[in-house]
Amino acid sequence: MVKHSVRTKVSLVLVFCLSLATGIFWSMNSGEERFKDGVYQGLAQGYMGEIEIAITVAGGRINDINVVRHNETPGISDIAFSQVIPAILQAQSSEVDVATGATGTSNAIIVAFNQAALVAERDQ
Repeated sequence: MVKHSVRTKVSLVLVFCLSLATGIFWSMNSGEERFKDGVYQGLAQGYMGEIEIAITVAGGRINDINVVRHNETPGISDIAFSQVIPAILQAQSSEVDVATGATGTSNAIIVAFNQAALVAERDQ
């Protein structure tokens, strides 16, 4: 019984390590450019109105995301802009968490980003 338990634990550790290594491998940039260089606009409905963003792509990577305009409530929406945009830049993807307390604004930023990114990918 003890032998079986040790084998099970060793197997689980090996599976975990293999999964981790696979995830790291696939998350690394393969050298292929995902996006075409340029500036792309995205627009989405926020909590208080439309949010327009511009993403800047250079070297196939998103280098900047600027909020062109919005009518969100200052103080409440600030957390979404300060958390979601840097998270998207770091992930190079919209697969990020929304900001607690500013879900509507967070989701609008993500939708606007996806719009702009889709054009950048399509132009590739």
